[in-house]
Amino acid sequence: MILAASCSSEPTRIPLPAPVSKPYGWLDRPTGTVQGKTRVFGWALSDQGAISRIEILLDSKSVAADLHRVFRGGLCATYPGRADCPNAGFQGQVDFALVPKGAHRLALRLTSTSGAVAEIAERTVAVE
Repeated sequence: MILAASCSSEPTRIPLPAPVSKPYGWLDRPTGTVQGKTRVFGWALSDQGAISRIEILLDSKSVAADLHRVFRGGLCATYPGRADCPNAGFQGQVDFALVPKGAHRLALRLTSTSGAVAEIAERTVAVE
């Protein structure tokens, strides 16, 4: 018996994922050990409007980070149509000089213009 493959002139339809209700992203750096003024960078997007606030959290408290948005075009190819594209990235620095030495929790808090908040990318860093 020979099976014939069927062909269709209909385009393949790939379903779009359902919109996410909270902002999402990642804190790429820092990881591991930090000291003094340390560069921080990552990315942030929202399916519900733009990102209105990006905060770096140290032990659950917001710290001064002097962040600004930067180009991350590759992310916008993966997540097309988001309000913050093509500047989906952020970078800046955090001064760990006055933070007590030892292990601390570092995380990212994102707030969208719709008021949704997400705390993500939590990790432990060692302050030297």
